[in-house]
Amino acid sequence: MFVRTAYPTENPQRFRTVLRSLFWIICKPKFVVFVGPPGAGKGTIANELAAFLEIPTVSMGDLFRREQANGTAIGVLLSTLINEGKFAPDELTIGVLKKELLKFKYWRGGILDGFPRNINQAILLGTMLKEQGAALTIVIEFAVPEPDLLNRLAYRLTCSNKECGRTFHLKMLPPKVSGVCDHCQSKLYQRPDDAPAVVEARLATYRTQTAPLIAFYAKEGLLKTVRADNTTGKDTVLKAVISLF
Repeated sequence: MFVRTAYPTENPQRFRTVLRSLFWIICKPKFVVFVGPPGAGKGTIANELAAFLEIPTVSMGDLFRREQANGTAIGVLLSTLINEGKFAPDELTIGVLKKELLKFKYWRGGILDGFPRNINQAILLGTMLKEQGAALTIVIEFAVPEPDLLNRLAYRLTCSNKECGRTFHLKMLPPKVSGVCDHCQSKLYQRPDDAPAVVEARLATYRTQTAPLIAFYAKEGLLKTVRADNTTGKDTVLKAVISLF
């Protein structure tokens, strides 16, 4: 009886995974993790660092918002959780990220903004990368005083274009034209999770779930800390981050 053997090309996802693993043997990717509370400026610095390292950003917030915009089952669930200031289940999050990282643009690495958020996610991320022949390069903590965070988020505006996602601040980084993104001219808006009550819940969740990552990655020897407040300019913070590479 003849048994047909399945070739990798018959399973596009498997083929891409195998090919990427072979690529990583030759060219080790750079995977960078940003850790910090909501409003710490991770997304803004991630975009600038990505240009410097010539690797893309991987924002879990953007991936989740894309699911929401597309009206998927995952997106509906995420809308409820995020608007309540809660985080998505770890298994759902790692699944969305794993699928995203298969794209060719991430083969040289990526900057993970908003993931991992807790110890379990950190373990899942490390395991996933190790199984595929990669590892984290560095973990950068953004340390910002809580009163400054509350001020940042209260006046933050976000670009409505999901492919852009730039953020502005009415006082510290206002757009050139009121209500319009400087980069793509899309409309700016205040995200529902930037509302005061939700911000308080997000910060409380960060303190209990995400902050322990600092000790975890410090023990792994991967952690570097960049301190800033509302008097520290973006360029100063970016320069401090770049100096770590």
